[in-house]
Amino acid sequence: ELRVGIELDVRRTRDGQLVCVHDATVDRTTDGKGKVADLSLRELRQLDAGKKFGPEFAGERVPTLEETFALLRDRKSNVLVAVDLKEPDCETEAVKLADKYGVLKQLVFIGITIEKRDVREKLLE
Repeated sequence: ELRVGIELDVRRTRDGQLVCVHDATVDRTTDGKGKVADLSLRELRQLDAGKKFGPEFAGERVPTLEETFALLRDRKSNVLVAVDLKEPDCETEAVKLADKYGVLKQLVFIGITIEKRDVREKLLE
């Protein structure tokens, strides 16, 4: 009933890039090891995020938040996306990216956005 089609977690790489990856580490979901926050985007891009789930997914990479928003725009889907911001102080950047790609109205912020008033206030700026 809510039309939420996907949920994604947003984390930051060592070099400051926002990426969509569920766990704080890449151990479970890629062929790599270590914390997302300790890897640069370039290092993260070298990991395979698909083959652990089946041979048909081999070669998949961890997407950036920007790539995800661009795909959402390009697909012209009206599905709602639940966004769980896992990193502090990424609210403004996430909103700017969503606005850049025209998908802001499709986002439902969850997690710390619900729990912390200061995060909600930053989203409204």
